[in-house]
Amino acid sequence: MSCGVETVNINRAAPAPLKWEWPLLANRRQVDGVVLLVGDETWLHPSFPGPVPSVFIFSGPPEADVVTVGDLGSSVALGQHLRRLGHRRVVYLGPQTDMSLRRLAGLRNGLDPCGGAVPADCVWIRRNIGGRAATVMLVDAILQRLRPGDPGENGFTAMMVYNDYMAAAAVMRLRERGVRVPEDVSVVGFDNVRPPWYDGPSLTTAAIPLEEIGAEAVRMLYWRLAHPDTPPRRLSLLAPFVAGETTQTPPVSRTSHEPT
Repeated sequence: MSCGVETVNINRAAPAPLKWEWPLLANRRQVDGVVLLVGDETWLHPSFPGPVPSVFIFSGPPEADVVTVGDLGSSVALGQHLRRLGHRRVVYLGPQTDMSLRRLAGLRNGLDPCGGAVPADCVWIRRNIGGRAATVMLVDAILQRLRPGDPGENGFTAMMVYNDYMAAAAVMRLRERGVRVPEDVSVVGFDNVRPPWYDGPSLTTAAIPLEEIGAEAVRMLYWRLAHPDTPPRRLSLLAPFVAGETTQTPPVSRTSHEPT
């Protein structure tokens, strides 16, 4: 059986349309199926079901077939890494999305067995955050409230950031404010993507298996074409841990550190 697949990438950087339409090729049924890449649940989804069988990547309607990343389990590995290094108070910085909340939950699960935690005052989740400027502003707000490098109740020694783009912006801003990474504060990201403007140390992160996710989405689409009446399927692939240069053992005590 031959199968034509139309791949549609919804670009979050572009102005959001008022209504998301299926591609013309799909509406005309000139393809057998569609694979849609949708970053998270805040992005627009097309009306479902569509004119042809479809599979969503990362996020989709509850009744749709989805191939995504295992945010929870992958973030557990990042939390375990920080725990093994000795970090006990960790900041989390990210957007207010289900994907972000799963990464926070995984971080907490990884830290918890040995007393590590992300206390409420260390959770910095905001709606519609994601760009460099917004990340810089949030890092500045964190530094006004918490002491970097201080393992005590008013400080933090590590930070997990929702993705590597934001993590890179956070590392650069911390360094601009006189906070050394990783000597004062360890930083972990998620994605395994190095922005072209980033000139800092390699990030400790989780590598999203993009090629595997794409391949599994196409396999799932073939399966859906052969089994049109079966319940929807959801497949999650773990993002393997990647050791970088932005984490190390925390300072023993940094109660007097004041960023410039």
